[in-house]
Amino acid sequence: MKILLIGAKGQLGNSIKEEFNKNNLKNEFKLICPDKNNLNLLDDNNIDDYISSLLPDWIINAAAYTNVDKAEIEIDLAFKINRDSTIAICNTLKRIGGKLLHLSTDFVFDGESNISYKLNTIRNPLNIYGKSKSEGELAIETILGESGQGKILRTSWLIGFSGKNFAKTILFLLRKNGLVKVVADNIGRPTTTTTVAKLCLEIIKKDLSNQQIPSIMHCSNSGIASWYDLAVAIKEIGTSLSIIPNNVKIIPIPSNQYPTKAKRPIYSALDLYDTSKDLEFDFIHWTEALNTLILEKESYFT
Repeated sequence: MKILLIGAKGQLGNSIKEEFNKNNLKNEFKLICPDKNNLNLLDDNNIDDYISSLLPDWIINAAAYTNVDKAEIEIDLAFKINRDSTIAICNTLKRIGGKLLHLSTDFVFDGESNISYKLNTIRNPLNIYGKSKSEGELAIETILGESGQGKILRTSWLIGFSGKNFAKTILFLLRKNGLVKVVADNIGRPTTTTTVAKLCLEIIKKDLSNQQIPSIMHCSNSGIASWYDLAVAIKEIGTSLSIIPNNVKIIPIPSNQYPTKAKRPIYSALDLYDTSKDLEFDFIHWTEALNTLILEKESYFT
């Protein structure tokens, strides 16, 4: 079975590759990881030609334009990557066969709910990033929905061992300044890329055993947190590992004291119940997942 991993060099892509190697799946699956020279998401013809020549059984699309604030300026580029390339992938798969596991985001919701977002909650994004990802989801449903080839996996607040992320930023700022101010009134579910990578591979293995895979799924670690809660947990882990000194400080602030170009959802926790039940997958608590990630990948965070 051939799996095409798009976005293999990103923080999620790196975790998927690591899980693949860790589980010694080379005899079962061939994981293909093109770079931008082979697969250009800005070129629809290249997308079609590459996928058509490869004939993958599954595509994991972990590529995305993810700079939320910059997307408000680079609108065309955000939509080209998050929506238009998704349309091109879907059109090719509709013609040649194969399935798509597409990574999406909690930012397709508006954050006005005070309960976790269900799989079928109506999308209502607040910013360009969220809108571009929402329209990517809609394209999958429109083009591949009838055939069942397209699967959407939403996640949130990703933290990995590679690339830029919140954990690395907080540790850097605490080492550099000894003090950092963090927003305390935005609530969501932190998620390690390891958790998402494990579920991605589990979905494909379950499909191979003819288990029914839902068209939309949610993947986060369990438990909810504010960005401040997450920063405090990162500090505690960092001090325990002597990555940062004990006397560093984290000060909670309201989001109106940290204005950003893009409006963000205040509450964006994803409901995990249906996905956990349908796929028999245990979502561990975010504090446990975060601690494991930093302990295992300490060198990446120092």
